[in-house]
Amino acid sequence: MLLQKTFYLIKTKTLVSIFFYESTFGNMKTILGIILALILVSCKKDKQEQLDGKYVFSHIVIEPNELYSKDYSSNSQLKIRQFLKYHSRILANRLFENSPLDSITKAYMGTGIEVKNQELLFTKNGAFLRALEFTVQNNLIYAKIDTPTFSGSLESFDYFNRLYKYPRPIILKTHGSFSEEIKYLRQYFITQEDDNIVFPVFGYLLLRTGIDGVDYGVTIQKEINNDYNTSFMNTSITPDTMIVIRYKAVLKKQK
Repeated sequence: MLLQKTFYLIKTKTLVSIFFYESTFGNMKTILGIILALILVSCKKDKQEQLDGKYVFSHIVIEPNELYSKDYSSNSQLKIRQFLKYHSRILANRLFENSPLDSITKAYMGTGIEVKNQELLFTKNGAFLRALEFTVQNNLIYAKIDTPTFSGSLESFDYFNRLYKYPRPIILKTHGSFSEEIKYLRQYFITQEDDNIVFPVFGYLLLRTGIDGVDYGVTIQKEINNDYNTSFMNTSITPDTMIVIRYKAVLKKQK
């Protein structure tokens, strides 16, 4: 009987000790989790507060044009011109016509942004345009535009979304007549460089070529506020070619 009581006591103490240890350890994990969350929120807030100030459009930076295919890339401007000329003079004209630089400069000329109270206050030639909420991740500013945009089929969206360095998030999927259709969240993508903020802008010409080497389609887009995903062509199963033109619209922080 004594042995049974002694064993029960030891067993009970052990269970109490284990319970106390697990409870304490669980509480410590909870406390550490809360502290980590507070640190992350604080860092995020600090990054956003460092952005506070007024920014005014300063200039456009022109990046070298680039050529990408599945197994090859080049930034030789001569090779790019020769490639376009070989396939079609019309392609060269369509990609570079109407001077995209002039169009981009006109689009951003007079643009001002004030970062205040975790909002981006947009102005154009001094006149207020809109206020947008934003978040900061890895020196990239995501500014949410109010209304979502309809983008057609999910298959088409996924293909072209892989073009972008900063993918557009899907917010709604619906079933259409023949395939899934989606709406995606429209955003401004803005990077931080030194004390300035920068709108990355790019355009591309995608020349689609069949396995038989015959060109069968061209897609051209200009003045996209994003950046090109340089690994996009690595997934191509046909010998397609992409010509990419890049710009940066720089807004300088006012002292």
